[in-house]
Amino acid sequence: MLKMFKLAIMFTLALAAQDTLPEPSQRTDAPYRLFRTRNTYNFLRLDTRSGLIWHVQWGNESGDRHTYPLNPRQLSDNKKPGRFTLTPTTNFYTFILSDQEDGRQWQIQWSTKPEERLVLPIADESSLAEALPVKGQFSSADITPAKTRAPVPKNGRPIKPKFGELEGETWEQFEAALARYEADHDEWLIAETRRQVQQELAAQKKRDAAKVPVPPRKQP
Repeated sequence: MLKMFKLAIMFTLALAAQDTLPEPSQRTDAPYRLFRTRNTYNFLRLDTRSGLIWHVQWGNESGDRHTYPLNPRQLSDNKKPGRFTLTPTTNFYTFILSDQEDGRQWQIQWSTKPEERLVLPIADESSLAEALPVKGQFSSADITPAKTRAPVPKNGRPIKPKFGELEGETWEQFEAALARYEADHDEWLIAETRRQVQQELAAQKKRDAAKVPVPPRKQP
């Protein structure tokens, strides 16, 4: 138990130290830019002209060094450096890819597992609003509530989705939901580890404070 407790503390301290790493200076108009993830060994290389993205992994062994295509689809033909950029989110594996000229955006999810890599377009509600009927053209009876999965329990632990629990769900939609679950579960696990470590440290401090020193026995 003590060994696991020490490992949890070391893991938490390592995460805190990684968050303090400074970002290197880069030209925003450079044809290629490298973006740091919250994983020590993984970076994202972006072609700022076309939106192409590669997942770059480094390591001490030759077999640990790889470059994987993450977004192999060219999103622009004008070849203007600095058009695209990446913005990190609070999720370990998710970035937002933005076209800084026309405002298009995509949700990017990197992973060492090919089946978990995602490039999902983010709908622009302003353009969707043009296709919606104006007020007065429909009643509340015409609105069908969106089908959602089971709510997250009070402890905050994500629930793993099951294929077929939503009517009409496609396999692609299920895979996207499963990828989101795994990313959210990793975040929850890290947060839960930190919470338990802090709780144990606080309890240990109370136990230490409650200890009453035993006076030495008098020699006869």
